[in-house]
Amino acid sequence: SNHIMALKVLFKSQLKQSQVKYQLRGEVEIQSHLRHPNILRLYEYFYDQTRVYLILEYALKGELYKEL
Repeated sequence: SNHIMALKVLFKSQLKQSQVKYQLRGEVEIQSHLRHPNILRLYEYFYDQTRVYLILEYALKGELYKEL
């Protein structure tokens, strides 16, 4: 296909240290069902023993923070 997507990689060890492991589960569940023009779409996710991978809609202009 001609779709460009972004791959975001999160390390489980860092998630455990910052105690956002359970928050991430909720965010993934919510974002996978959201359809809004101002929110990146989460197409899929998967994980292995050390990392969580998020396949996201590509943000052509980069991070919003850089635009502010």
